[in-house]
Amino acid sequence: MPNKNIIVLGDGGTDGKNPLNDLYILAQSQKKNPKICFLGTAGGDDLNYTKYFHQLFGQYPCETSDLSVFRPETADIKDFLLTKDIIYVGGGHTKSMLILWKGYGIDLILKEAYEGGITLSGGSAGLVYPARECVTDSIPGQLTVMPCLNILPFSLCPHYASSERRKVYTSFVKEGKISGGYSADDHAALHFVDGQHFRSVSSKPYAKTYKVSLENNKV
Repeated sequence: MPNKNIIVLGDGGTDGKNPLNDLYILAQSQKKNPKICFLGTAGGDDLNYTKYFHQLFGQYPCETSDLSVFRPETADIKDFLLTKDIIYVGGGHTKSMLILWKGYGIDLILKEAYEGGITLSGGSAGLVYPARECVTDSIPGQLTVMPCLNILPFSLCPHYASSERRKVYTSFVKEGKISGGYSADDHAALHFVDGQHFRSVSSKPYAKTYKVSLENNKV
């Protein structure tokens, strides 16, 4: 059985000025020309966001594609996604993304893709979707706990350099409102292999990742 890889970043946008994280994601496929598909559901399948993804990854040795639930080009979403090597999920509105995915069965397809060895990736909303649960700003003006796809048996939190995110996430863990888990600053990525943290990578010297847990009533 192939290793099951998840590589997720604290921020939702790929960095056109620094290719390190992008190239790291591509390298994990161990293919010369991996097929990478963009899911921009969380951003409303914004055409400019999708165009930027193709332009950015088009510079690298890979084959890009995208799947839009608002403008689908295929009736067989499952067949389309399961032929890819990497699925990259963009940032945006996490709650709306998960609701739409459930309606189209994409949540189940992503779980099947993961079990079959397709790398799951993304940033921001694209960081949290594989988690058991996450901290999200999907409700205006507040951060809340939301269940995700439960591919990984712990919580995830993006944008951890934000003092508000850090304060809320650690408070939720201490109060038992969310399970312990991992968090990432923007420009930093968490790499999980077979459901376990394998390594962290960063394209900026100041960007870090964290394991957040409760021990002796202290986070």
